Amino acid sequence: MVQLTDLDEFASQVTEFFKKAIATAYPQEERSNQLTPEEKETELQWLYIEDKAETLIGRDRELRMLLDYAQQTPELNLEQIDGSDNPSIRETSQWDLEENDNQLCFVVAEGGWGKTALLARLVHQACEDGHNVFYHFVGSTASSRSHDNLLQRLIMALAEDPADRRLSDPEATTDTLKGHLRTVLSSCRHKGKKMLLVFDGLNELDNNETVQHLSWLPPALPPNLRCVVSANMAHSPTIARLHEHPAVQVTLGALDRGALMELASNYLERFGKKLDLTQLQTLVDISKVNNPQWMMWMCEELRIFGDFRMMDKKLSEMPDTMEDFLQLLLKRLLYEDDTGCIKKTLCLTACSQRGLPSDHILQILGEINDKRECPQLHWAQARRILKPYIRTIQDSTHAEEFITFNHETMWKAVRRSFLEQEETTQWHKQLADFYEFWCKKEELRTNDLPFHLLKAGLRKRLVQFLRTDPDSAQIPAYQRSNFLNEIRCFGFSDTHMAGTKEIRLCHLCSLKSGSFHPGMRLPNKHCCLLCGGMCMQSESAARLCNFHALRENPAPFVFACHLCKMHIFQNQTGPLAGTPALLCHFCSLGMKRCCAIENSDD
Repeated sequence: MVQLTDLDEFASQVTEFFKKAIATAYPQEERSNQLTPEEKETELQWLYIEDKAETLIGRDRELRMLLDYAQQTPELNLEQIDGSDNPSIRETSQWDLEENDNQLCFVVAEGGWGKTALLARLVHQACEDGHNVFYHFVGSTASSRSHDNLLQRLIMALAEDPADRRLSDPEATTDTLKGHLRTVLSSCRHKGKKMLLVFDGLNELDNNETVQHLSWLPPALPPNLRCVVSANMAHSPTIARLHEHPAVQVTLGALDRGALMELASNYLERFGKKLDLTQLQTLVDISKVNNPQWMMWMCEELRIFGDFRMMDKKLSEMPDTMEDFLQLLLKRLLYEDDTGCIKKTLCLTACSQRGLPSDHILQILGEINDKRECPQLHWAQARRILKPYIRTIQDSTHAEEFITFNHETMWKAVRRSFLEQEETTQWHKQLADFYEFWCKKEELRTNDLPFHLLKAGLRKRLVQFLRTDPDSAQIPAYQRSNFLNEIRCFGFSDTHMAGTKEIRLCHLCSLKSGSFHPGMRLPNKHCCLLCGGMCMQSESAARLCNFHALRENPAPFVFACHLCKMHIFQNQTGPLAGTPALLCHFCSLGMKRCCAIENSDD
């Protein structure tokens, strides 16, 4: 009978062997610590591009058209977009344009039809051909959805002069960055630097529902620059912005039968699986599949199907629309969810801003009120089942990893199937509770907690966090203003409207500091009543609408101090007269709105 001894020493030797092997195979850690955030972002996006470029099957014609456009071929067989008669966002007057400037090229298609894979192959091929390429793939990293991040990277790429590179200021506002972009584009026009610009997934930028969405995108580019962008045709605001000016367009249609069957064969072959020709034809015909993402997800369902003898029956039962297939898929996932961890992961990921931080996933999926983590076995089982539908992305700034969906279509399916309004509020509350009461990382709390408090309707907690929590001092003034404006009264409070009143601070409260901003050391009288930012005396005065003026100051000639509620009489002079509260330029933009905060929790 064999007896083994000295197993502890053997285990140590095995551990050291694997440590050395991993260090030899992946020697990037030391180098990554020396990279700037911009270099890390570029490297992470390149890894994403390499992965996506390998999945492209078919689309040879479209790829050739885009390569011809990148190489500035005189005659292009591309669809021409005439542009609208009255562009509202990408105004020509804001840009230094000339008659021979290049039109932009748009790639549009429905979700899952291969836009990202096509543009990834374009970037990969253009780099191999020696082109100077700038790329930004929205959704490839945690920070890639930020339009400010996109603008800063673009300015850095276009600027040759070190003085121009300083224009990419991390603290600059969007309007300032747009001005810097115009400056470097003008500089490129005269220096003749050739470059191909590629932007994928513009409909997924973080400001895609705002009025200023894509206002930074020039109507045309200098002759030495070419630009290819992609967008989901289902997102009408993005398509409307793109079509404001003349451009060329590539519209992706359905894949042909041969490409779809090749895609299925390649996917299954990676796992040692195979369908015969008849089964492949049945899969294409019965399901009416027409795009690569749908096909890959169906192949995944076939891959995990246990009984090959029943494969023909399984193929015959495939739904004939992608929506019905996703419903069937989600039902199967819930059926296998013995612990509830799968549904929790899907719903929380769908409600998150940029994904769930992977280092804290056990806490997020656990019992937050009791601070009891989810068992590692439960998460391991959930992650194994969800692997084809989620992925991990990195934040190049804070070296944080986030778990998110690998495609927008799955995100939409989860929201459509599981997230009614009331249930969505509860998931946001769960995330808000985690970030506020359990998470110790300042960056995560400042970036995510206000968002989830707002979405959960926890207005009182939002105001308290922004005005008292030291971590909130790191939130920029314009973001603080945006959060508080969401819960601000929509009533009018113009000085010419009867019944409206200005807001005053008593003499003592006006000299205190930090009442509106935990990091502000200036007296309250020099701070914005809403966001707590610094104000000059010339800034707008804060006022209340008729309703809030009557509720907070019932007497016609009496004011109540906004902070301590002490009465201030209108005919008093000197320090007893109090000080008018002010609004900064962020909070005073637009119409004259009431400054009362509706901070009662929904």
